[in-house]
Amino acid sequence: MKKIIFIALLLLAALVQSALIPYVSVFGVKPDLFWIMVMCAALYFDAGTAVIFSLTCGLLKDCLGTSPFGVYIVLFPLWSIGIGCLSKRISFDNMPVSSFVLGAMVFVNAVALRFMPFIPDGPLSFTAFMRIGVIESIYTALVFAWIGPLVRRLAESRRW
Repeated sequence: MKKIIFIALLLLAALVQSALIPYVSVFGVKPDLFWIMVMCAALYFDAGTAVIFSLTCGLLKDCLGTSPFGVYIVLFPLWSIGIGCLSKRISFDNMPVSSFVLGAMVFVNAVALRFMPFIPDGPLSFTAFMRIGVIESIYTALVFAWIGPLVRRLAESRRW
């Protein structure tokens, strides 16, 4: 896939994440399109390009989100590198495997952010947080299972 096409998809994901995703929430939880774009960048580009795209996703998520600024700028490239390392051991050709790994990443990231000392816990109890974390990771994985094949077709297309 050409990098310009992926940048356009990234900007489209940012627009949809900020404008349309709040209307498709389930139990107040929304899928995270930035995680999906990080996963796609790590799977369909070389490591250097994937890190740059993940850094861009992190910048957009930090600008549009409620987390402390800079958290995702650091974490998304690290997750992208992790996916690159995992892709040498696990075949991500199967969409359920990719979706499961993405869901696990979203959940582990949410739990890790919850236990970081410089990030406030917020008004949620631990039980409510875990319930929201599980629903968000499943919802994001299901949306990736739907969007992933479309992005893969764009990545493998010879038209560009």
